[in-house]
Amino acid sequence: MDKKIANNIIVGIMVALGFVAFVFVLFNIGGGGVLQSQFTLYATFTHVKGLHMGSEVSLAGLRIGVVKKITVANDKNKDLIVELSLARTAQEYIRKDSVAEIRTAGVLGDKYIEISFGSTELPRWKPRICFPKAAS
Repeated sequence: MDKKIANNIIVGIMVALGFVAFVFVLFNIGGGGVLQSQFTLYATFTHVKGLHMGSEVSLAGLRIGVVKKITVANDKNKDLIVELSLARTAQEYIRKDSVAEIRTAGVLGDKYIEISFGSTELPRWKPRICFPKAAS
């Protein structure tokens, strides 16, 4: 094989590997969690002013996920349903008496969802179940 062709192949492989590594690091820094196991919970609120897709979700101050989607419920109250994508490692701490509340972070007023720890005696929230309506 010609030396120029071999060098071009090696450079192409290195560029491709560098691009894959860059995308992997970008997702992990951005909270995408490419290799992290996720589960979904839902919370209902009467209003979510300032909360948006990608907002942080924390468990007693520890970041455990992000807001995936915000939709309007089809009932007559027109509550807002917030879909939360959470790290599976946090699932054991979220119990039936855990509460999801919208909080404000920092001087600029960024909104995030804070989930409280639940009692260890009560069962865990199952994926796809909705928190009871919280004051927002």
